Amino acid sequence: MGNLYGVKEDTGGIYLIDKLTAAPTLITTTPVMDISDLAFRPEDGTLFGITHAGPPETYRSLYIIDLATGNATRLGYTTLNEQSMAGLAFGAFVPEPGTGILILGGVILLARRRK
Repeated sequence: MGNLYGVKEDTGGIYLIDKLTAAPTLITTTPVMDISDLAFRPEDGTLFGITHAGPPETYRSLYIIDLATGNATRLGYTTLNEQSMAGLAFGAFVPEPGTGILILGGVILLARRRK
């Protein structure tokens, strides 16, 4: 399920990786070098990249990457203290506790209306 992407740090190339053969196919190139990891936000398919090296204007930064154009928009620096942050991941969606209470309340109201 879903696509698997990889990045080549020294060129900014972003590749679609065949999950059966591991063969990479270049799909776009971003002007930001030294991207060390990529992650998709599952809710909307936004691709994020993170750098941990490179020139001062791009190092230790979090980016949103447009796969269609290769454009990378820097969201900001990670921190000056985290020199080797080189990984990204999204966890499973966990709703806010209040969401469960609202859903439960709605179910109870529906049940009462049907009686």
